[in-house]
Amino acid sequence: MAENEAIAIVELHGLPTAIAFADTAVKAANVKLIGYELSKGEGLVSVKIKGNVGAIKAAVNAGSVTAALVGGVYGKIIIPRPSESLERMIRNKETVGYDESGCDVSDDSLIVDSNQEVTIREEVIICVVDNQNNDNEKIEIKVTCNLCHKPECKRKKGEPRSVCIEFSK
Repeated sequence: MAENEAIAIVELHGLPTAIAFADTAVKAANVKLIGYELSKGEGLVSVKIKGNVGAIKAAVNAGSVTAALVGGVYGKIIIPRPSESLERMIRNKETVGYDESGCDVSDDSLIVDSNQEVTIREEVIICVVDNQNNDNEKIEIKVTCNLCHKPECKRKKGEPRSVCIEFSK
């Protein structure tokens, strides 16, 4: 953990409350969600977030208001400069959402079936074509029409629908 980072652990009644808290907290301030941990019995869920002290305080306050409306807050703690020895308690195998490798999953690691079209950002279609050698080859095609998504259509986003080759009156 970085020296200037604080952590917060908030215990909530039920998973829906924890999800509502985490959503509000992450949107309210510049904090990162470490994950959540289900406790045994009573349906309590601990949500763990990290960030700078001011952001953590704002996130916990905003999230607590939302959580109080859904199911309730059981307890909360903000640790401004956590000791390195707490690392194993905070990031353990019980924490759901925490990846021990510290690597984010990238879009490149997603597997696409052959002959399947995938639209990305309404501008590019990636087609995967099977060759005779069973090697997958990716072909990138620029698409300008956001209605039919066909490369041969000359319509650009924002132009009238009647320009689209698939438009019928």
